[in-house]
Amino acid sequence: MKNILFILFVILIIIGSCGDSIGSGINGGGSSAGAATYTQPITNDSKVCRTGDGTVGPCVNPAETVKADGTCSTSKAIDIALGSMHTLTLNGACAISFSNIVAGKLVSVKLTQSSTVAPTFTGATWAGGTAPTWSTSATKYDVFTCISFDGSTLQCQGFVDVR
Repeated sequence: MKNILFILFVILIIIGSCGDSIGSGINGGGSSAGAATYTQPITNDSKVCRTGDGTVGPCVNPAETVKADGTCSTSKAIDIALGSMHTLTLNGACAISFSNIVAGKLVSVKLTQSSTVAPTFTGATWAGGTAPTWSTSATKYDVFTCISFDGSTLQCQGFVDVR
Protein backbone atom coordinates (compact mmCIF):
# COMPACT_ATOMS: atom_id res chain seq x y z
CA MET A 1 0.00 0.00 0.00
CA LYS A 2 2.87 2.38 0.82
CA ASN A 3 4.38 1.71 -2.61
CA ILE A 4 1.13 2.53 -4.40
CA LEU A 5 0.68 5.74 -2.40
CA PHE A 6 4.25 6.81 -3.14
CA ILE A 7 3.80 6.15 -6.88
CA LEU A 8 0.55 8.14 -6.89
CA PHE A 9 2.29 10.94 -5.00
CA VAL A 10 5.11 11.07 -7.58
CA ILE A 11 2.60 11.10 -10.45
CA LEU A 12 0.67 13.96 -8.85
CA ILE A 13 3.87 15.97 -8.40
CA ILE A 14 4.83 15.41 -12.02
CA ILE A 15 1.36 16.40 -13.26
CA GLY A 16 1.34 19.44 -10.98
CA SER A 17 4.75 20.58 -12.21
CA CYS A 18 3.48 20.60 -15.81
CA GLY A 19 1.05 23.41 -15.00
CA ASP A 20 3.76 25.48 -13.30
CA SER A 21 5.75 25.91 -16.48
CA ILE A 22 2.69 27.00 -18.43
CA GLY A 23 1.92 29.88 -16.09
CA SER A 24 5.43 31.28 -16.04
CA GLY A 25 6.28 30.43 -19.62
CA ILE A 26 8.91 28.06 -20.87
CA ASN A 27 12.29 29.72 -21.44
CA GLY A 28 11.63 32.48 -18.91
CA GLY A 29 8.34 33.76 -20.31
CA GLY A 30 9.82 35.46 -23.37
CA SER A 31 9.67 34.29 -26.92
CA SER A 32 12.46 33.71 -29.35
CA ALA A 33 12.47 33.01 -33.06
CA GLY A 34 11.44 29.45 -33.80
CA ALA A 35 10.77 28.57 -30.15
CA ALA A 36 7.26 28.22 -28.77
CA THR A 37 6.95 29.88 -25.37
CA TYR A 38 3.61 29.13 -23.76
CA THR A 39 2.48 31.56 -21.12
CA GLN A 40 -1.15 30.85 -20.32
CA PRO A 41 -3.74 28.17 -20.97
CA ILE A 42 -6.86 29.35 -22.76
CA THR A 43 -8.96 27.40 -20.22
CA ASN A 44 -7.91 25.50 -17.12
CA ASP A 45 -8.52 22.09 -18.69
CA SER A 46 -7.44 23.07 -22.20
CA LYS A 47 -4.73 21.35 -24.21
CA VAL A 48 -4.28 24.60 -26.16
CA CYS A 49 -2.26 27.54 -24.81
CA ARG A 50 -1.57 31.11 -25.83
CA THR A 51 2.08 31.72 -26.68
CA GLY A 52 4.24 34.66 -25.67
CA ASP A 53 3.53 36.38 -29.00
CA GLY A 54 -0.25 35.95 -28.61
CA THR A 55 -0.74 33.06 -31.04
CA VAL A 56 -2.38 29.80 -30.02
CA GLY A 57 -0.62 26.43 -29.98
CA PRO A 58 -0.46 23.12 -28.12
CA CYS A 59 0.56 23.16 -24.46
CA VAL A 60 3.91 21.37 -24.23
CA ASN A 61 6.67 21.01 -21.70
CA PRO A 62 10.28 20.47 -22.74
CA ALA A 63 11.63 16.94 -22.39
CA GLU A 64 13.99 16.32 -19.50
CA THR A 65 17.58 15.55 -20.47
CA VAL A 66 18.89 12.25 -19.11
CA LYS A 67 22.32 12.66 -17.46
CA ALA A 68 24.60 9.67 -18.10
CA ASP A 69 26.73 9.30 -14.95
CA GLY A 70 28.99 6.60 -16.41
CA THR A 71 30.22 3.52 -14.59
CA CYS A 72 30.73 3.08 -10.86
CA SER A 73 32.92 0.45 -9.24
CA THR A 74 33.56 2.08 -5.83
CA SER A 75 31.59 5.31 -5.22
CA LYS A 76 29.53 7.87 -7.10
CA ALA A 77 27.93 11.16 -6.08
CA ILE A 78 24.86 11.86 -8.21
CA ASP A 79 24.60 15.62 -8.70
CA ILE A 80 20.90 16.48 -8.67
CA ALA A 81 21.68 19.99 -9.97
CA LEU A 82 22.68 18.41 -13.31
CA GLY A 83 19.17 17.09 -13.88
CA SER A 84 16.42 14.99 -12.42
CA MET A 85 16.99 11.90 -14.59
CA HIS A 86 20.23 9.92 -14.37
CA THR A 87 21.67 6.62 -15.57
CA LEU A 88 24.48 4.72 -13.88
CA THR A 89 26.13 1.40 -14.71
CA LEU A 90 27.31 -0.63 -11.70
CA ASN A 91 30.62 -2.42 -12.05
CA GLY A 92 31.27 -3.52 -8.49
CA ALA A 93 30.30 -2.54 -4.96
CA CYS A 94 29.22 1.03 -5.65
CA ALA A 95 28.41 3.39 -2.77
CA ILE A 96 25.95 5.96 -4.15
CA SER A 97 25.47 9.37 -2.56
CA PHE A 98 23.76 12.56 -3.70
CA SER A 99 24.85 16.19 -3.95
CA ASN A 100 22.91 19.45 -4.38
CA ILE A 101 19.73 18.06 -2.83
CA VAL A 102 16.90 20.61 -3.03
CA ALA A 103 13.62 20.44 -1.12
CA GLY A 104 10.77 19.57 -3.48
CA LYS A 105 12.96 18.26 -6.31
CA LEU A 106 12.49 14.76 -7.74
CA VAL A 107 15.36 12.63 -9.02
CA SER A 108 15.09 9.30 -10.85
CA VAL A 109 18.02 6.96 -11.51
CA LYS A 110 18.25 3.92 -13.77
CA LEU A 111 20.86 1.47 -12.46
CA THR A 112 22.21 -1.00 -15.01
CA GLN A 113 23.97 -3.99 -13.49
CA SER A 114 27.19 -5.32 -15.00
CA SER A 115 28.37 -7.09 -11.86
CA THR A 116 26.81 -9.24 -9.15
CA VAL A 117 27.11 -6.75 -6.28
CA ALA A 118 24.21 -4.59 -5.09
CA PRO A 119 24.78 -0.84 -4.49
CA THR A 120 24.65 0.91 -1.12
CA PHE A 121 23.27 4.40 -0.50
CA THR A 122 24.06 7.42 1.68
CA GLY A 123 21.53 10.21 2.27
CA ALA A 124 18.47 8.20 1.24
CA THR A 125 15.64 6.61 3.20
CA TRP A 126 13.45 3.92 1.67
CA ALA A 127 9.79 2.92 1.81
CA GLY A 128 9.46 0.29 4.52
CA GLY A 129 12.75 1.38 6.14
CA THR A 130 15.17 -0.63 3.99
CA ALA A 131 16.44 -0.35 0.44
CA PRO A 132 15.01 -2.85 -2.04
CA THR A 133 16.88 -6.02 -2.90
CA TRP A 134 18.53 -4.79 -6.09
CA SER A 135 19.15 -6.91 -9.17
CA THR A 136 22.55 -8.60 -9.15
CA SER A 137 22.55 -10.24 -12.58
CA ALA A 138 24.47 -8.71 -15.46
CA THR A 139 22.39 -6.59 -17.88
CA LYS A 140 19.45 -6.31 -15.45
CA TYR A 141 18.33 -2.85 -14.44
CA ASP A 142 16.49 -1.20 -11.60
CA VAL A 143 14.98 2.27 -11.31
CA PHE A 144 14.50 4.39 -8.22
CA THR A 145 12.86 7.76 -7.68
CA CYS A 146 13.45 10.07 -4.74
CA ILE A 147 12.15 13.37 -3.43
CA SER A 148 13.42 15.60 -0.64
CA PHE A 149 11.14 17.49 1.69
CA ASP A 150 13.91 19.05 3.80
CA GLY A 151 16.77 19.64 1.33
CA SER A 152 19.09 17.15 3.01
CA THR A 153 17.55 13.65 2.96
CA LEU A 154 15.88 11.85 0.06
CA GLN A 155 12.83 9.64 0.49
CA CYS A 156 13.05 6.93 -2.17
CA GLN A 157 11.12 4.13 -3.81
CA GLY A 158 12.81 1.43 -5.91
CA PHE A 159 11.50 -0.58 -8.84
CA VAL A 160 13.53 -3.77 -9.12
CA ASP A 161 14.23 -5.85 -12.24
CA VAL A 162 12.38 -3.54 -14.62
CA ARG A 163 11.76 -5.20 -18.00
